[in-house]
Amino acid sequence: MRVLLLLVGVTAFMRLRGSGAIHSDGNATNTSVDWGTFVADYCKNFCECKDVDAGMCTVCAQRLDTSVSEGHVACAVDCEGAQTDEITESVVACGPRLDKCMFQSVDPALCRLECSTSKSASCSADCMKNKVANHEAGDHTHTFIGKNYIETISHQNVTKEVDGENVTVKEEVVNRTVVPVEPLPVAELGDMVSPVPKLEHRYHSNESLWMQRAHDYCGNHYCDFAGVDSYLCVECKNRLNNTIEHGLFSCHVGCEMKKTDDFEGVCDTQCMHDIYDFGTCALECEAEKKSGAKCEKECVAIKTTQRGTGANTDEIRPFFETTTTPEPNATSTNATEEAATEEAAPADEAAAEEAGDSNAAAIEEALAAAER
Repeated sequence: MRVLLLLVGVTAFMRLRGSGAIHSDGNATNTSVDWGTFVADYCKNFCECKDVDAGMCTVCAQRLDTSVSEGHVACAVDCEGAQTDEITESVVACGPRLDKCMFQSVDPALCRLECSTSKSASCSADCMKNKVANHEAGDHTHTFIGKNYIETISHQNVTKEVDGENVTVKEEVVNRTVVPVEPLPVAELGDMVSPVPKLEHRYHSNESLWMQRAHDYCGNHYCDFAGVDSYLCVECKNRLNNTIEHGLFSCHVGCEMKKTDDFEGVCDTQCMHDIYDFGTCALECEAEKKSGAKCEKECVAIKTTQRGTGANTDEIRPFFETTTTPEPNATSTNATEEAATEEAAPADEAAAEEAGDSNAAAIEEALAAAER
């Protein structure tokens, strides 16, 4: 039964909708507020208020643009809900409903802006009451806080009657003028550069060579040493690539700061050498289970010494390779062991021959005993 009544109601609603008895009027021409210019008109008044600084004046339009946009969306949904729920023949137009709905969304934003200049605890409540009164009077962009009046004194000619004669005299006149605050300049996007200039490199003239060194170091040196497992071998290139990319950027910035800010750091080729050595030393000390500042400091010092002797970056040996020394007298020990082996060989052969002869005699004796 309920389903049947629902179907009947829906059918009647669709007939009324199709006949035009119920229609929506999304056009807001019946509103008393031009919401397209509301933000600009209000912010002009807001920037003329007392205790409003340049920062508040600047953010006024930014904040209200968001509030007005959100209000339009909320009010459109509200009106569509009213149209959907309406099942009578009355006309539901969105235009007349828009202002009231919009002010419910915008007024709190206006009062937050205005009360940011006041320390009164009741400012928000008083401001909302004032907004309601202003809307009823049709003054929608009027502010709750007062204007920023500046008094100026000027001298004007005033005609007075003295002893029956009109005499012109100068008198001081106090004028009250509203002085607005100017908003801060807002950065805007410039025109696109066309054609886009093609750069050979981003940060360094030998950028491709430096990026290749990570591959060469990890593949030709690091991954071949004891203590470097598959994880460290894979991480080698990942970490060293990050180190080199960071170094290329930081050295480039350092050189620019040297020109503009009297930067005292290193920005020449030595800058990349230092960063590269630090990155490889961190990897090598981790592989040798000697992670720490002391190990890395010793490693960097050894590589700096190698570089000082004229070795280039590709010729710098890993830290744990340069610190590994051969065992003393290893060569002489091996020679002695080989000589002893050669001397022992004839004796072993003679003993084998004697053992073979004794075995043969024992076999012959056993055969003779069996024949008897």
